Amino acid sequence: MLNQGNCLEYYYIAMATVLLGFAKAGFPNTAALISVPLIMQVLPANQANGVTLILMMLTDIPAMLVHWKNFKPQPLKRVLGPVIMGIILTSIGWWYLLQQGGDGKLTTQIVKQMVGGISILFAIYAFLREFYPGLLYYVAWKNISVWSWGLSIGVATAIANASGPIMGLYLYTQEIDQKEKFT
Repeated sequence: MLNQGNCLEYYYIAMATVLLGFAKAGFPNTAALISVPLIMQVLPANQANGVTLILMMLTDIPAMLVHWKNFKPQPLKRVLGPVIMGIILTSIGWWYLLQQGGDGKLTTQIVKQMVGGISILFAIYAFLREFYPGLLYYVAWKNISVWSWGLSIGVATAIANASGPIMGLYLYTQEIDQKEKFT
């Protein structure tokens, strides 16, 4: 929980909020990927995910208002079922973990490790996107099935609210212009 005397905790949350705002405003940055780990410095993992989800939903509102006229639903319709399945499978996995006697500390540790792993993968993705943009497309991203994309998006969002970069890659493989998708 937030300690009233510790300004550093408020700094972490403010920084995460600003980074999310920039990402949702369409500024090309990958710094928003560290928003969940920043908030995890202050709150337990399950609460950090909840706070991040609320912040993301609030920052989605202006992005949707700006991009609504350019919205193309077809790519999202194709991936929606697999995304929901990924969220359900991840939820079942969490439930199973808790039923096996996973106490709060164990669960928090596992979530932190998963978020750390996802953050590292996204950092690698950001590096490749920045310095080798053609490589991402060439490595057969386009040939990955919609189910693979959807399950990955669902799992990432259920674990760490981190589906944005995966969704961006999916939309990139669908050859959707940046102006035609939500940020």
